Amino acid sequence: MFFLAVIIWVVFGQTLGHKFVNFDDGPYVYENPVVQKGLTWEGFRWALTYGSIGHWHPLTWLSTCWTASFMD
Repeated sequence: MFFLAVIIWVVFGQTLGHKFVNFDDGPYVYENPVVQKGLTWEGFRWALTYGSIGHWHPLTWLSTCWTASFMD
């Protein structure tokens, strides 16, 4: 078990020095007016039907809206 932990640390430990990568936070979070409103009935309906970005993933949208409900 210890050997596995060492291997994981050697492979992934180097990522601690990497900078944050911002590929899709804009359209998914802070540029998205539906997400910014938090988890509402409108957002719930939208999450189940929206797929214009190219993916249909309602649970991701619902969790992002839910998280935005707690942000100010």
